[in-house]
Amino acid sequence: MRVAVMENTEENLQNIKNCLHLLIPCSVVKGFTDGKAAKDWCEAHSGEIDLFIGNWWSFEEKTNGPEGANIISIVKWKKKPKIILCGDEEMFRNWSKKE
Repeated sequence: MRVAVMENTEENLQNIKNCLHLLIPCSVVKGFTDGKAAKDWCEAHSGEIDLFIGNWWSFEEKTNGPEGANIISIVKWKKKPKIILCGDEEMFRNWSKKE
């Protein structure tokens, strides 16, 4: 299984990669903390990625390129991967209250 992971910190990225290697030992994981690099890589490999795990930053947070949630809609996928979005409790609470 080929997995692309976009996170906002190296620590978060490493934690997710460690979990993936425990749960899916044969997985090939490509990780990013730079949104532009993640977008470019995903576009170049848009038919090969089985799972995309992306962060969901709050609007106040300084970002390094597009966040993981935006990469999903920006990339022109040849084959759209399964998607998991990660965010903190406050981010999901605020999102769920929007009308």
